[in-house]
Formats: sequence, structure tokens, C-alpha cells
Amino acid sequence: MNGGNGPARGFPRAGLVLAPAIVAALVALATLAATSSGVVHAGFSAGVSNPRSTASSGTGLLADTIGGTTCTSSPNAPGGITTNVTPCTTYPLPAAPGTSRVVTPSVTGSLSPTSAQLATTNTCGVQQLVDTSASGADSALVYNGVTYGQPGPTRYTDGPTAVGFDGTTGWAETLDGPPTAFYSSPGPQTFSIAAWFKTTGSGPIIGFSSLQSNAAPATWDRHLWIDPAGSVVFGLYPGYTFELSSASTTATNYADGAWHLAVVTVSPYTATAGTVLLYVDGTLVAGGTGDETLPNADGNPAQVYGGWWHLGWSNVVNGWPDPPSSAYWPGSLADVAVFPNALTGAQSAALWGQTTQAGFASQVAADAAQSYWPMQGNGANLYTGSVPGLSSVTTYPDDSGNPGTNTGTAQGPMATDAAGPIGDSAAAFNGSSAWIQTTTGPPTAFYASPGPQTFSIAAWFKTTTSGTIIGFSDAQGNRGQTYWDRQLWVDPAGNVVFGLYPSPGVTFEISSAATTGANYADGAWHFVVVTVTPNNRTRGTVLMYIDGTQVAGSTKNETITNRHPAQVYGGWWHLGWSNVNHGWPDPPSSDYWGGSLGQVAVFPSVLSNAQQATLAGEATAAAYATAVTGGVATSNSFWPLDQQVTPATPCDMVGVTVQSGTGVGATCLVPAGAGACPAAPAGPGIAVRATVPVPLQPLTFTVDTVTTVPAPAVGLHVSVGWALSAAFGAFSAELDHAQGYVLL
Repeated sequence: MNGGNGPARGFPRAGLVLAPAIVAALVALATLAATSSGVVHAGFSAGVSNPRSTASSGTGLLADTIGGTTCTSSPNAPGGITTNVTPCTTYPLPAAPGTSRVVTPSVTGSLSPTSAQLATTNTCGVQQLVDTSASGADSALVYNGVTYGQPGPTRYTDGPTAVGFDGTTGWAETLDGPPTAFYSSPGPQTFSIAAWFKTTGSGPIIGFSSLQSNAAPATWDRHLWIDPAGSVVFGLYPGYTFELSSASTTATNYADGAWHLAVVTVSPYTATAGTVLLYVDGTLVAGGTGDETLPNADGNPAQVYGGWWHLGWSNVVNGWPDPPSSAYWPGSLADVAVFPNALTGAQSAALWGQTTQAGFASQVAADAAQSYWPMQGNGANLYTGSVPGLSSVTTYPDDSGNPGTNTGTAQGPMATDAAGPIGDSAAAFNGSSAWIQTTTGPPTAFYASPGPQTFSIAAWFKTTTSGTIIGFSDAQGNRGQTYWDRQLWVDPAGNVVFGLYPSPGVTFEISSAATTGANYADGAWHFVVVTVTPNNRTRGTVLMYIDGTQVAGSTKNETITNRHPAQVYGGWWHLGWSNVNHGWPDPPSSDYWGGSLGQVAVFPSVLSNAQQATLAGEATAAAYATAVTGGVATSNSFWPLDQQVTPATPCDMVGVTVQSGTGVGATCLVPAGAGACPAAPAGPGIAVRATVPVPLQPLTFTVDTVTTVPAPAVGLHVSVGWALSAAFGAFSAELDHAQGYVLL
């Protein structure tokens, strides 16, 4: 099928395919005393405490020299030292791999332990903006120029914090999207957004798009931004670019460096019109009932697609009448929330009326937010799940032997389904970003123009949702296709559908719904075979079998031209993805496959009823492999998809060395060994409990990558934590790097 069927909204912005993140919540080191330092964001801090809470006295403190600055730790317990204290500032570990930070700690005064302890629990993870809503499923992973622990909204009296964005690179990628109901197609239609913002520039506060990263989404709307004049603007795409701006009622410049609260509500109220309202600082500044006409009369104020929110970034700079100056947010954000309903004026006023962050959070909970990012804290919240778009480089061999060179490569976070079909494991797809890219295309004869015309597809599938099993297009990758057809998918009703594009303007589909009401998205394994052949100059045969039974198609059921049932072009197969969502009558809910696939084969021939029945009856993977490599029919490509996948994490990509002393007296503490540390870390993360002598020698911390960082991890904030402690009598002192991060 030809491209160009989407709305005319400007070309998508090019960019890195990023996409987030991993690992464990930062665990406090039980052997260390609590500190009193208030870490503003990433870096070192120091503290001293009297855990016995007795009225003892002392003058000994840990002192350290970091980056040329000398400081001493501060007491945080009764009886602690109250004079001659210089608070320690914070210093982030270098963002550039291979660079170091020299720390020169020492023990002064009467606190004179004979040794100190360098310790870590090997905690390593990706920093996140936590979703504290009732679902708590939509945390946001942080990329590039983002600073934690900034001063929060001044309206609050309880000392809130905020997150700062640099306006050129920093943003956060949310995790919850399809197949979650609220975020699956048609996407949020009745919803509200609330956000505290502060800026002196122009950029997007939040946006929604069909792609989880900040690369080049196919569709994008539901944006809230500040335009170059300082007006607050909200945009939807109900078939055209609809914008609502504070400029309609006020000339106020909200890019004044002060904190403001924006609330926008969206709801359809008839089949052809909807309500969009915009409040700023508790006042309605734009919108009203009947202010928007929906041209397609489907009751959807926003564009119909599934997607994800982005904090501090959107694609609104492309195709919108009054765009911001940048796709990135230049300023601070706090208390951003999305609601699955249209807040009333009273609810909006109640949010504005809160004078504490705690009160605002309570109001958000009372209004039943779908997702809520308070953006409090200092960046110590570590994510433990998989990063979208990130996986080990996994190859899926072509075992056809004919010639067996059409290897598949994982794109995105693939996993293994141990409970595969016919006694083998299978490949598990996440339904949003995982798919498999195949190698062979033009000029190989079978794949060169006109592309496969007489062929069969066989695949085992398991799902509880809707998505693409396999598709063919004229480009590798999942962007920039001009032609796409020969697609096999499961539609939202659980029907299995196969589509061809035999002539311009003609989308041909056959569906299992033609003969059965069975829902094949039932979480069980099913076996599907599709066969395609031209019969004569004007007709062809397309048949579909499921679990050994023909469910769709009959001889001469398709009108074709020039002996070509399928569109004429050369191309490649894609497993777990296709472009079928664009221009087809009965598309899946997602271009991606959410579920498992196994034993996928493509044949350069038409399987007979008897042949497909034999394949459906094979009880073991070994017997099936024999059948599809010549025993029953000879496949052109055969992917068993039974490779074991070990998920990659950003913590596998960064390592730290810690060296005590310099020159001939150097000792490598991490990894442990006599002499100087190696130039690059020996492995991921750090795990050490090392005793170092007092007086302490200079400590050199070196951060480096231990493997090539894939594009989806570039820009992530990866944290490694360690602490140095010393004790004498009732006092303990420590030097921490518990919240520092390395920017991949």
C-alpha cells in the first residue's frame, strides 16, 4: 500500500530512537549513619551523627577535598558538633566516561579511628520520575539535561521541590501506553491535565504521541505548551490542528520566571462537538462548550491512536500554527497529573487553592488521577523494570537451509516465552516497541520486485490483545515505508486477518470472522497458515487456515490485475510489526505484536490443505522443523524463535573503579588488587566492602562504559552508590555518593 495516508501535519522530526531503563530502588547502607546533608541533586555529601543520642562531645569530622573544595561534615544528632562546620556541597560524577573525580578525605580532631570502610550494596539503576497515582504504573525515565531537587512552586508552604529541564536535551519518557486501555487506540478522549510550570522561555510541558521515544512519531497531539509570546496553549488533532490559547482572553506573559498552574480539560459532548477548557492559576482563560467541531463525527476530540506521554518534550514544533520555540522544555516542572475524566471548574479551583504540596497531592488522589508525577525528591528513585527499546542484541537464525541467510535481529526489548508451542520456547513481544528485523530483501529474487506473489505463511501465535504477526514492506526498519501489504494480524475482536494491496486504492482482506466467531486472542496457542497464488490474469486465490481448519477464502475470491495478487515492489519481512494501522479497513489496535510467536515460516509455494494439516499436527519442534525444511514443504525462511533472551540493562554498560593513593603506593579497591586500577572498569557496577587506612589516601573514582551503549540507552541517568564511613566512640562520620549519576 502507498504511504501518505496520515493527516497533513508536517513531517515528523528526526532524532535518536531512544527509548528508556532499569533497576533497583536505592538501598540505604545499613552499616552507615544517617546524614544531615541536603543533597540538591547528584553528588557527594558528608555527615556525622551520634546514633546513641547521648550528650557526648567531640571534634572529629570527616573532611574531604573534591574538585578543589574542602568541606567538613555536619552533625545531625544531639550532642553533635555545632561550631567550625563548613557544609559539604555536592559534586556529580563526571558525565563523560573514562574521567575521574579525586576525593581526598581525612579524619580531623579527636575522632581518630584506625580505619575507614568503603562500602556499597552494588545498587545501580536508572533514575525515574515516580508515578504516585493509585495505579503507579506510569513512571517516567529521565534523559539528558534534567536536574533534580530544584525549588518548587512558591505557592506551597511546605518546601516542595521540582525538576529542571535544560530546554535543549532534557525530557522524560513515560512507561505506560498500549495495551493499557486508557492509552490504547483511540487514546485519551475524555481527560484532563494539570501541571505546575516555571519558565522564561518557550517549550512543551507535556505531549502525547504514538512513539514512546522522542524520535519521529507517526502521530502526535494532546500537547500543552508555552508559545514564544508567553501564552499557554493546548492542541488537539481531531482531523485538523485545533489550538486553545490563553491569549484569547488575556495578554499575560506566563513565561515570567514565576510558578503557574495550568489545567486543561477535554471531553466530547455530542457526536460532532466537544468541550476543551483551559485554566491558568485557577482562572478560566480559554475554551467553552461547543468550541470545537469534530469533522469526522466520531465523538473523538483528539486524534485516534494509542500512545505515551512525554514530560518536557513533544513534537508540537512540527505542523502546528502557534508552536513553541523548542521541542524541549526550558524551565522547571512539578506536580504534573493526567486524569481520566474532565475536571470541573470546582475541581480545578480546588487544585489551585492548595497551599501545600501535600494538600495538592491529596487533591490529585481525590480526583482519581490516571498518572501523577509529583517530581519531589532528589533523583534517588531508581527504576527496576526494562527500558523501552533496549534489549540484548538477539539474533533469530533462519533455519530453512534454503539458503538460511534471512536472519532476524531483535529490535526493542524481546523476551523468551518458555511455554512455547509444540514443546519449544518462543519469542515474547511487548506490544509497543519490540519486533524482529529480517536481513534478506532485494536483490534476492524472491524478495525483489514484484515481491512474493505465490507464497504461504505459517506461524504459531499466542496473545490476549490485538497486533501484527508478520508484515512485508519496501524498507527495513519500522519507519519510512512507501509500500506495505502481505500482512497477517489479529484485530481488536480477536479475528485473524490477512491483507494484500492488489491494485491502487484497493485493500483486500480475508478474516476468520467470515466463518467463525472464535476469539483467537484468548491466551492460547494457535497455528495459522495463509496461502496466496494468482490463478489467471484477473483472479487469484487467498486461503486462511487456523489450527488445521480453513476459516477464510475460496478459489477465485480476489480480483487481481496483471497476475499479481500482492502489490508490486521489493521488500523485507518484519516479525511482530507492520504498517497495517495505516489505511486498512480492519486494522489491529497496534502495529506491534503483544504476545508470543514461534515457528514462523515463509514458503515460495502454496501449501495444500493436506500439507497445512500435516504441519498443524506436528507434535514436536523437531518434527515441525523437518516438515518445513523439505519433509512436507521447503520454506524460503524459517524462524523457530526459540533463542533465549537475556535483557540488557544500562547497569551492564557502566563500571566504576576506586583507587586509593597514587603512584607506587596505589591500591585498587574496586576491583580489588595491588597497584593502580585498570584504565577501564572490569565489570558492571561496583560491589565492595573494603577497609582503608586512616589517614586516608586520596581516592580516585573513574567511571567508564564497559560495552557499547545502544541508542535507546543514550542519555539515561544511571546511578551507582557507595559510601565511606569511619567511627569512634559514639560518633560516626561518612562520605556518600548515594545519588550521583552517570549520563550514558
